[in-house]
Amino acid sequence: MNIDLSKSYVIGLIAFLWALTLGLSLQLIFLPYVFPDLHAGDGLLKGADWVWFNQIAVESAHKINETGWDKWELRLFGQAPAGIAAAIYALTGVSKPFMYLPLNAILFGIAVAELHRLISYIAKENKYTWVGVLPLLLFPSSLMIYGQLHKDIFSIVGVFLIFNTLLLAGDQKGWKVYLSFFLRTISGLFLIWIVRPYFMEVVSIAWMAGVSILVLWILWRRPTRYKRLLIIVTGMFFIHQWGVSLSSIQDYYAPPPKANHINSNSINSNSINSNSINSNSINSNSINSNSINSNSINSNSIALLEKLLVTYPARFDRVRQNFINGYPNAGSMIDANVRFYSVLDVLNYIPRAIQIGYLAPFPDMWIAQGVNPGSGIMRKISGIEMLVAYAAFIAGFIGLIIKYNNENIIIIAAVLLTGAVILLVQSIAIPNVGTLYRMRLAPWHVTIGLSLYFAFKAFILHRIKK
Repeated sequence: MNIDLSKSYVIGLIAFLWALTLGLSLQLIFLPYVFPDLHAGDGLLKGADWVWFNQIAVESAHKINETGWDKWELRLFGQAPAGIAAAIYALTGVSKPFMYLPLNAILFGIAVAELHRLISYIAKENKYTWVGVLPLLLFPSSLMIYGQLHKDIFSIVGVFLIFNTLLLAGDQKGWKVYLSFFLRTISGLFLIWIVRPYFMEVVSIAWMAGVSILVLWILWRRPTRYKRLLIIVTGMFFIHQWGVSLSSIQDYYAPPPKANHINSNSINSNSINSNSINSNSINSNSINSNSINSNSINSNSIALLEKLLVTYPARFDRVRQNFINGYPNAGSMIDANVRFYSVLDVLNYIPRAIQIGYLAPFPDMWIAQGVNPGSGIMRKISGIEMLVAYAAFIAGFIGLIIKYNNENIIIIAAVLLTGAVILLVQSIAIPNVGTLYRMRLAPWHVTIGLSLYFAFKAFILHRIKK
């Protein structure tokens, strides 16, 4: 399969220019002069974490200029965007958020190019795959990602890079493909590590779930490709081990300055340490020792069983309670009364979590009054975006059935499963729809992008050709 990758690069360049132009327009024109009631100063929207990020970045840049770079930290108070912004401010001598926008635009351009590349390889053509990147490019929610001081742009690019490593099981051949596989793996995990180290474990588990489909497919249909299988299995081990180990090295907890200054729809997820489970709070007696045969199960199996049965449900519950208790006045909490005490509790919640992950915010949330400045407008905008998503999901599913192809269905299944695992974990752990809405962007846009492409190909393309 020969696909002209230059089209992905061109679309990425267009996305870079688009993001830079709109981001500058938002900060320098629209917020100060068109929507002054929503302007927090310096081109930033009121009521969100980026106002705090900018404040500590300005202070840090001032210290760097006075005493030197030994005062610089990547994660100021646990926030990588603040540390990066401080470095940019110190280097340029201009402590304004618009100086951060070129970096955001570069990352956004890479994200769009990677999504286009992913859809092109799945579709085995790239003449019409630009349709699949339109939601990421045009949705107003993306403007908040690249138009402000935001951490999600890093993790979005990282996840897209990881998604593209799944394409190794396609028809691509040669050492360049294998080199690309490892470079994308390292780069993707590194970008995720910068802003959300704990998220690496989630991505690694999701990637392993998706790539398992490809491994089984290779063993069944193309067993002679043992080299490719060896590289994939090696990559599985590498991604999982690096992701799990680095995700738990440090605690990046940093409380926000004041609760009433934080946007409930954009909670700082780095302030929630998914690994901060107090082992003393777990009752070891809750596991029936009589049910474990010490003669047949070694200590490692017992540790794994305890982690599955006790630790993971406790971690999910702890993260949810941190959100709920930390932001009691949040306007977009959902299922706040749900608790997880066992694996069975988590399993019972999975259908609801899938519903929330793909379809929230729901229609009743679109017209509800927002709590923070601008949240009412964003709710209505999210309603428009979700209407497009609902239509795309339905039409895309039908279109995929119409245009079913046995050759690419395996890769589609692997990609969608990887995204589903990420969305599922996020939906179980995060009871705030506003936070979930932006944190799920990468896997969600993969799903809606593929849906829109197959819908376009099944229902619109033949009419255009006529």
